Amino acid sequence: MIDLFWVTVLLLIAIPLLAAAAWKQLKSRTFIWYVLSAVLCLQVILGVLAIRVTHPVNLLQMLGLLGFGRWTFALLPFSGWIMAMLALIGLITTLYTAPLKETVPGSGLLMATIVAVQYLFSMFLVVSQNAIPFLIAWEGMSLCAYAYILTDHRARKARHAAFVTLAVSELGFLALILAFIMSASPTGSMDLLSMSQVIMHFPIGYQVTIFLLGFFGFGVKSGVLPVQMWMPRAYEVTPNHLSAILAGGLLNLGLFGIITFYSLFTTLPTGLGVFLIILGSLAVFLGAMYALIETRIRMILAFSSIENVGFMVISLGLAIAFAASGNRYFASVALVAMMFQLTSHALAKALAFLTTGGIFRRFGILSIDQLGGLWSQAKGLASAFLLACLSLAAVAPFSGFTAEWLTLQSMLQVYRSLSSLEQFLVVLAGVLTALGAAMSMSAFLRLFAHTMTGKLRQPLVLTLPATSLGASGVLGVTLLSIVLAWIGLYPTGILPAIGTIVTSLPPHIMVVNAMIPNVFPNPLGNQTLVQLGGGWLSFLPALGFVIQPAAGVSSIAPTYILWWFFCFMALALLIKKISRLHRHGFATRSVVAWNGGKPISSSSYQYTASAFSNPHRMFFATLLRFKVRRTVLVGTPDAPTVIHVETSVRPWLQSAIYAKSIRTLRSWAKLFLRVQHGYLWGYVFTALVAVLLMLWSTKII
Repeated sequence: MIDLFWVTVLLLIAIPLLAAAAWKQLKSRTFIWYVLSAVLCLQVILGVLAIRVTHPVNLLQMLGLLGFGRWTFALLPFSGWIMAMLALIGLITTLYTAPLKETVPGSGLLMATIVAVQYLFSMFLVVSQNAIPFLIAWEGMSLCAYAYILTDHRARKARHAAFVTLAVSELGFLALILAFIMSASPTGSMDLLSMSQVIMHFPIGYQVTIFLLGFFGFGVKSGVLPVQMWMPRAYEVTPNHLSAILAGGLLNLGLFGIITFYSLFTTLPTGLGVFLIILGSLAVFLGAMYALIETRIRMILAFSSIENVGFMVISLGLAIAFAASGNRYFASVALVAMMFQLTSHALAKALAFLTTGGIFRRFGILSIDQLGGLWSQAKGLASAFLLACLSLAAVAPFSGFTAEWLTLQSMLQVYRSLSSLEQFLVVLAGVLTALGAAMSMSAFLRLFAHTMTGKLRQPLVLTLPATSLGASGVLGVTLLSIVLAWIGLYPTGILPAIGTIVTSLPPHIMVVNAMIPNVFPNPLGNQTLVQLGGGWLSFLPALGFVIQPAAGVSSIAPTYILWWFFCFMALALLIKKISRLHRHGFATRSVVAWNGGKPISSSSYQYTASAFSNPHRMFFATLLRFKVRRTVLVGTPDAPTVIHVETSVRPWLQSAIYAKSIRTLRSWAKLFLRVQHGYLWGYVFTALVAVLLMLWSTKII
């Protein structure tokens, strides 16, 4: 395993050298992407092997810089899980990118080099056991993400999105530095294990401060509320195949950082857990609401990421609250839900962006008010897009449903542990979460229906010649679709691996064996399943397809749900067949729909996505500050012939909401510039005031 790690590292280092040697040879571009695919395949294997380890596998120890202890790099089950998932998404993306033409943004040799460097930093990030190399790898990975967003650097929107992303990332990086410095041992060692031993002796308020600094510092990369302002703009301007890595891969590195930082704390107060539950529920609600009213596919996927990350924050808050109140079992169940949500969202979001890229290259537009009828023109692409939408919408029996169901089941158990006030707050958060989940389902139903059904809507601003994904692209999308469908229909297939990871995290107990009841070889152990027909499947050798968080808690079996889908489908086909056999008894008459007096209907008369979401805009008009402006172009206000309608909403989840604060900071910055700009006495005066303030604050503390 150690040899495989270093072989992968050396190959990732060699890719930029190969790219530099083949810089002027056009045919070598595809070769470099395929080489990167092979290296990432090795990384998938390495990650899968690391999941099975029972103790850390040391890779390297070296003397750290500036006396900050020794730097240790080791493979753990959680690092292997993240590594395998990131590498799988990278493998699919590189197979997808290799056959693209040179003219497609983000498919050249330079971007292949940046992707290789990013995966190199990511490998060292997940195996670092010391804060210094961890932060170095984190900053390198963040700069590669900045390069993804700045691919089309000639566009002003891309430059603005990249600047906002970089600025927010650096603020988060500053928070991480403060969190790690506050956690350092008296000897100066910043080893994660020694930091954990130091933190446990701090006062509880100091521990909460450190945790929140780390949570929001890492949360910047994941789009945690309220530091998500970079995400919608960034996803909109980043090429789709790079967005698959950005949303499906790098977002999870932020969550990896949050969970790793959480593991440094033995206990945290219940109030902190309730705070995270409320914060996550707000993210679920707001993300789903904006996804439901948005018409640009990339922006819908961006707001969906905010919503899904909100579910993970809720699970983390539940784990903290349950552990603090002594209910260690459901604390681990909540962490299982978080890990399952992380996996499901990563794969589904990567598939959604890759299929969106295929749609854009074929039709040249990504507005669901203009698209339509794609199912009849690209059934394979539409099928993969449907699978991604169903998973992100949490429709049973797909993976998103299992993840959100586990989270909601954990929320329903707060009566076992929390106080009355905390229960009341969690119930309010649960209402917001349920409402957000319902709106998310509507958003993806709207997304799929208005892009894949009906006819291509007008006006069509651009039509590109149909381009194939290529054999490797089709292979990659198909492989990702199979993996995503598998974890949805058979979630117990990956739960043992997730259970191994969760056992290594506080409160350090194994719950998966109890969550997968042995119902098929011994169906009498669960009378409810026997009554539902579970005894019929006693001949199956597997442990079962059922997930049951605890005794007295509702169970779920995605395969049973799929079975009932097939039963209802067969029933519908039977009814259709009977109606054909008795045509005279069920005779119907078809007429042309009235079209305002016009004899011929056109695609422009179809129900639009904006019309679908208008009731939601009006219902949440106060929150959104929804405004409608109507301008009469031809005619009079009483009898208009041609009007122009423009709508606007409050961009709560985007960087524009912080514009006023930024302008205020700039005005204060100008004041300091006037004091010190161009004059030596100004610099000396500013430095003296800063030193005096620091001494004064130290005296007060």
